Amino acid sequence: RVIAYLGALGRARDPGFILDAFRCLRESDAAAFLLLIGDAPSDEEKAWLRSLIKASGLEKSVYLTGWLSRADALRMLRLADVAW
Repeated sequence: RVIAYLGALGRARDPGFILDAFRCLRESDAAAFLLLIGDAPSDEEKAWLRSLIKASGLEKSVYLTGWLSRADALRMLRLADVAW
């Protein structure tokens, strides 16, 4: 199952909440994959987000796309079973 989020990924958006929810999902679906479509507003926040993912033990099941054009972001969303 592929879960996708499209939007800003800075601290103000609290991506830790998404990771917590995804970690709960992985308890019942170990094959679940999280696709984070978007970017953080600064290199510092990108590094912070990557460290948050690593600290949560999800680095092998979370993919960060970085900034994408609208068309590419929508193509990525189509890969998801669930998106928000």
